[in-house]
Amino acid sequence: MNYSHLHLILNHIPIIALPLATLFLLFAFVKKNQQMKKFSLVMLILIGLVAVPAYFTGEPAEGIIEDFPGVTESVIHPHEEMGEKALIISLVAAALAVSALVIVKDEKRNQQLVAATLVVAAFGSMALGYTGYLGGQIRHTEARQPLFQPVNK
Repeated sequence: MNYSHLHLILNHIPIIALPLATLFLLFAFVKKNQQMKKFSLVMLILIGLVAVPAYFTGEPAEGIIEDFPGVTESVIHPHEEMGEKALIISLVAAALAVSALVIVKDEKRNQQLVAATLVVAAFGSMALGYTGYLGGQIRHTEARQPLFQPVNK
């Protein structure tokens, strides 16, 4: 196993898990389910932790594939840049989750913090999804078409 394999394995975890944790937290928030809220917040923390090695295995993975046919810096660079933004957003969501889980005990302030966590996690879900989309373009040339194309009639 090399860094390329590790990067591919690790990056799928946050891409799939963050939207799920966000939906679980939304459900917990709406239903005022404390157990689901705690579970969701712990998930967000773990996802933030997994996002770190997913991001940092990217550079060594690039070194492995950069000379492959069809792989260019112009395809890798947007993925790299978006990956950095997605990592930051994921870590902010994780930090907010830590605060909501162990620091802020006042119920009203905690609910506000959970609401903020939900918003950041939703943006993180979108950022990770787009990062994955850009990453897929590196080796899948068929995915290099524009995401939305007008229908020709």
